[in-house]
Amino acid sequence: DLQRRRDEDSQRPVDSLVQIFPISLSVPDDMILSHVPPKSKAFSRVVPGNLSSYFSMDEEKLFYDDIERSLFGWTCSKGGWDYIRHYEIIARGSLPLFLDISMLPPPGGVSTSLALHPTKLYPLLFSFPSLSVQAGTQLIGLGDWEISEAVVDYPSERFEKQLYSATVMALQQYAKNVLSTSAMASYVLQTVQQNVALENKVQLGRVRGQITRVLYLTHDGQDVHGDFQTDSLLHGLKTLLGQEASVVINVNRRSSVLRNLQQFDEASYRAFKRTLYAGGSTYGLALDTLSPDEHGLETIELDVDGVLSSIQRREFDVVIHGAAHRSASYKPDKDPKFAMLWSAVCHHYERHEVVLIDGSETGLSGSVLDRLLPCARHVFSREGIRLKN
Repeated sequence: DLQRRRDEDSQRPVDSLVQIFPISLSVPDDMILSHVPPKSKAFSRVVPGNLSSYFSMDEEKLFYDDIERSLFGWTCSKGGWDYIRHYEIIARGSLPLFLDISMLPPPGGVSTSLALHPTKLYPLLFSFPSLSVQAGTQLIGLGDWEISEAVVDYPSERFEKQLYSATVMALQQYAKNVLSTSAMASYVLQTVQQNVALENKVQLGRVRGQITRVLYLTHDGQDVHGDFQTDSLLHGLKTLLGQEASVVINVNRRSSVLRNLQQFDEASYRAFKRTLYAGGSTYGLALDTLSPDEHGLETIELDVDGVLSSIQRREFDVVIHGAAHRSASYKPDKDPKFAMLWSAVCHHYERHEVVLIDGSETGLSGSVLDRLLPCARHVFSREGIRLKN
């Protein structure tokens, strides 16, 4: 019966085979402040593209302290529109000055860029009372900014402190409700649950009517330096559903986000974070686990045969491919564990029970979508779909 429905699906147009939803990066819940920190300067030190303004990989705390002391923080698009600096500025109690927000593609169509952000607010922040900014891109490259003038009349009676504090706290609350890792995980699971319920005419979750067990698949060895989208969603799922390995099965252990017992040593912790993309800022080693041994939390996650049996018995409420954007260079012979488990998922699960997470900065390519669509229906895309390969 499952194969019959798949055969019928193959005759349908592509737009009826896939449901595309926006997703974005997110930050750990405990990183988001609940107050407006004391301010001592107008603008944060870091200017996008100006490498001399950047902090080193070992200066993460100084970077956050600088944001907290600043009224405003500079940010812009990078490889894509969704960029971790937006979140860091908001979470640490500053207001983001999004330098190229006027160029953001309109919502709808194949673009999902910043669809979960308060994008109508961002341009208005440049009109904040007593603030004056003039900026432009340098010719040396996209995203390299030159701030020719930036002035804010602070401290003074003209600066509206109450308006400023209210805006910061509103953005912090928005981040907790929408842009935290647990909120993003909840949004993904609730969206899938609602759509599966419509598909099956019953609630997902067998008995409780909710998703309680998740299989989180990623490619082995393709992103050893971490991946903001893949890791932040895993962090959210673990935070939301619980750290127990039997709740969120992460077969290819995400060592970029999961800290083991040895990494509680400060030297080991810092040394490993230096190997991560952007020094592991915000997401690196953000979840504490035990070392994977017979007594560890991750024993079930490393038992591939046990996971395969669970797939065959349909013990997972939903299967999430957490790194669909990495599938462009995926080769089954280089990652046999993923190939075996993905094949089993395709055989034993309905398409509407399988989710693709696209964390690409340029949009999920049509070729990757074509490759994965036979087994999955829901696509959560960070920047949208690239119809041309």
